[in-house]
Amino acid sequence: MSNKVFITAALTGAVTPKDINEHIPLTPEEIAEDAYNCWKAGAAVVHLHMRDDNGMGSMEAARFKKTIELLRAHKDCDVVICCTSSGATYPITSEERMVHFKSIPEIEMGSYDVGTFNWGCYAVFENSPQFLVELAKCYREYDVKTELEIFDMGMLGNAKHYLKTGVLDAPLYCQFVLGVLGVWSPP
Repeated sequence: MSNKVFITAALTGAVTPKDINEHIPLTPEEIAEDAYNCWKAGAAVVHLHMRDDNGMGSMEAARFKKTIELLRAHKDCDVVICCTSSGATYPITSEERMVHFKSIPEIEMGSYDVGTFNWGCYAVFENSPQFLVELAKCYREYDVKTELEIFDMGMLGNAKHYLKTGVLDAPLYCQFVLGVLGVWSPP
């Protein structure tokens, strides 16, 4: 048995402003170029969020499409493309959170936040059981591998439940998201 390490590069996130880090890419061109450079540096997966013209999180499918087209224009690049299902900073519908998965076949993985929680003690990040079932169906239908984002220990229990009930398929690919105020943070 071999042990392999897979590096995932998450380039922007949904909310970190450019004034905190001047190197955060915002446009599809900047995000694609940074993703390509991360792949050249050894990342196996890029986790993509989009930003609008004001630098705020956006779920606009056209932005995902353009970024992915620019990234795939690098013919040598075989990085796995993982897109967020939750990258907007404004109220958004379940359908708006899934439209890019349904319209861009190059997306290989999608985030799956396995529960609702208080994000930074200033907003509720809602992932209702109904949405999670709907999102899992979307991923299955469009051949998108699920990337479970585990923000809190209770989400492991949710993931186990969804696996047992057939909502999710094994094996589960998990990433532990640490350091967000309002959820699990190691000492």
